[in-house]
Amino acid sequence: LNLMPADADTGVVFHRIDIHDKDNAVPAIWDRVVDTRMCTSIGNDDGVTVGTIEHLMATLSAFGIDNVIVKINSSELPALDGSSYEYVKKIVNTGIKVQHQKKSIFKILKKVEVKNGDRFISIAPSDELSINISINYPKTIIGSSQYFYEHSKDSFIKNLSMARTYTLLKDVEKMRTAGLAIGGNLNNAIVVDKYQIL
Repeated sequence: LNLMPADADTGVVFHRIDIHDKDNAVPAIWDRVVDTRMCTSIGNDDGVTVGTIEHLMATLSAFGIDNVIVKINSSELPALDGSSYEYVKKIVNTGIKVQHQKKSIFKILKKVEVKNGDRFISIAPSDELSINISINYPKTIIGSSQYFYEHSKDSFIKNLSMARTYTLLKDVEKMRTAGLAIGGNLNNAIVVDKYQIL
C-alpha cells in the first residue's frame, strides 16, 4: 500500500494496481459502500472492491487528509498490527502538504437517529466532534463498556490510534468464508473466546 499526494478536490481514492482490465479506481465516498459485514468495503461500478479500510480512513480523517491516492495491490488493506498506529507513524514521519483550497463539509443541522434492534446511533449538531460509545458482549470477557472521546489529532494519536481490532472466535470462520481478514492472526487481532483472550 502506498499513499500518494493528490490535487485539491480529489478526495480519497483507492487504486487497485493489481487490476488492469477494468476501472481500478474506487473513491472512498459513503455511497460507494458495498458491504459492512465484519469490515467496511467500498466498490466501483465495475465491481472492483477494497475492504477493511477503517484504520486508514480513521487516520486520514484524524490528520485532516482529504486528498490522497491510495495505491494497493489487493482487495483488502494490510492488517499491520491491527490498529491505526502504523499509518500514524508513517504519516508523522513523512509529513503532510497543506492545500489552500476551501473545503466543502457536511454540517449536521438537527439530531438524526437510526435504530436496529438493540443497536442505535445518533448524531447531533455540535461545534466539536465528540463520540460517546457503548458496547455490550454479555457472557464474554468483554462485557459492557463505555468510552467518551473528544476529537483532536493529538487525542486520536494518544487515545485511539493504538486500539486493536478484536473479534469473537466464533466469528473467525465467518470472516474467512467471506474472504475477509486474510492477513488476520493472533499477532494483529485480539481474539476472544468467551472468557479468555487467545
